[in-house]
Amino acid sequence: MQFVHIADNHLGYRQYNLDERERDIYRAFEECIEKIIEIKPDFVVHSGDLFEHSEPSVNALYTAMEGFKRLKDHGIQIYMIHGNHDKPKRDFKKSPFTVLKSVLGDYFRTFTKKKYHIFEKGNKEVFIGGNDFTSKSNVDRLQETYRMIEAASKDYRDRILLFHQSIYSYSNLPTYEIQLEDLPRGFKYYAGGHIHQRMLRSVGEGYLAYSGSTEIYTYDEYEDYEKNGKGFYLVDISGEGCDVEKIDIRCRDFVVERAITDEESFKRFLEKL
Repeated sequence: MQFVHIADNHLGYRQYNLDERERDIYRAFEECIEKIIEIKPDFVVHSGDLFEHSEPSVNALYTAMEGFKRLKDHGIQIYMIHGNHDKPKRDFKKSPFTVLKSVLGDYFRTFTKKKYHIFEKGNKEVFIGGNDFTSKSNVDRLQETYRMIEAASKDYRDRILLFHQSIYSYSNLPTYEIQLEDLPRGFKYYAGGHIHQRMLRSVGEGYLAYSGSTEIYTYDEYEDYEKNGKGFYLVDISGEGCDVEKIDIRCRDFVVERAITDEESFKRFLEKL
């Protein structure tokens, strides 16, 4: 049994307020959809920040709907949590996920009310728990939810947790919301979002993973992109453990240079273009 772990598409993001960069974001998402369909996993888990804004543009919402409809047409279910960019800023505002749910039906599962789902295939069951992004001021409530998820999952061999949080000492961000010990124990795969660099670490008998963003969000991500790539993870849980494979996509090239102070440096810069 295989699933895809993806996160942080940020559909609608316009780096430098450029139409070209917004189109790059959509192209990267569409390339991921194409590769997922080629792979034909049993399901997809998405760890948040599908959109750049909780009230996405028509282009962003349309791109998400068309991509996920293609997954549905190929029988691939999607399990998704809200990232901090997806969550409405006010309680009376509806989530953009409500539109996706109305189009995709049972092929699109969220975790705002129900904190876990069971994926079934043949005689195999997979426990998929998750919680939307939670600010540091509400971590006590998040810890209670994690304890409930851990208790509910104890009878399942294959357990996956979706989270969209920065974890202390595992994050390159200056702030964090939770620590590693806050996560429920005993899960085979911890599918993280929020951190844009890819990361894969052994935790107990499983893996803690950030699949990273699917396009370069800020110029300082380019060095990590050259080293670790962008895309998503393909996870095989057919055996006792799990095997994780990077699936890469192509992002726009960046030219990163220090300030040019002389004519010779300027000539070398032009040669790279």
